Amino acid sequence: MNNSFPRLIDGMVATLQEGVLPNLKGDFLRGQVYGVIYILNQMKVRGDWSVTFLAEQIAAQQAMFAEVERLAEGLPLRPPAFVYPAFTEVLSAHKLEALRNEANQCIGDMLKWLREHREVIKSDKADAIDRVIRDYLLLEIRIEMKNTARSMFAEMSQNTEG
Repeated sequence: MNNSFPRLIDGMVATLQEGVLPNLKGDFLRGQVYGVIYILNQMKVRGDWSVTFLAEQIAAQQAMFAEVERLAEGLPLRPPAFVYPAFTEVLSAHKLEALRNEANQCIGDMLKWLREHREVIKSDKADAIDRVIRDYLLLEIRIEMKNTARSMFAEMSQNTEG
């Protein structure tokens, strides 16, 4: 029976914590092992076969683009738009990341468009579009934070379990 990637990482971390750390005498060495544990925990939540956070970001982007498109109806100038390709197969994390990054570039273009044409757009529409974009950006940060391993700065600098 095969173990899942997160379970393998948990096993490596447990081995380092229970078998290696108690036997190390130097503070420098202990700090290095805590650094390795931190990197392993990062790998666990960001492993290539763990694409959940990328899919979550893309879904949030799609909702944001749809809302901006709805708000832009009737405006004399159209905002930049991003069209997601039809997904006919399961995409790798690498392809999802590239897609997310392309959409983020479009979001940057959208913010530039909004800044450059704000006087032509009704202020209530411009404010609403700006709010939708900013809400998405905050959501993206929350998604990133939720999928980032807790830092181990105290453990690495003080050589103690946190």
